Amino acid sequence: MSGLNSVNALGELMQSDDKDIVKISPKGYVLSNGLNYCCVEIKSIDGADYLVQAYGNEAIELHEKATIFKSSQRQDIVLSLNPIYENDKNRE
Repeated sequence: MSGLNSVNALGELMQSDDKDIVKISPKGYVLSNGLNYCCVEIKSIDGADYLVQAYGNEAIELHEKATIFKSSQRQDIVLSLNPIYENDKNRE
């Protein structure tokens, strides 16, 4: 695989539905040496933990992509819970 970086690695990991992003370092996090830094923690249903890290401009891109993935996870959860809320409304 040519051109593999942290953003590509995150994309590869998140292709399967058995993984969730559980933590993303704060946006704009800068190390004491002035480098941008991003760390994304991923947990798998099978118990495996993954950590994807990036520095510099790649860190900014990793944070953006991880935030998009995490937002889509939340949306999927809301959509999957929506029928439950609809059933509760019908009971009233």
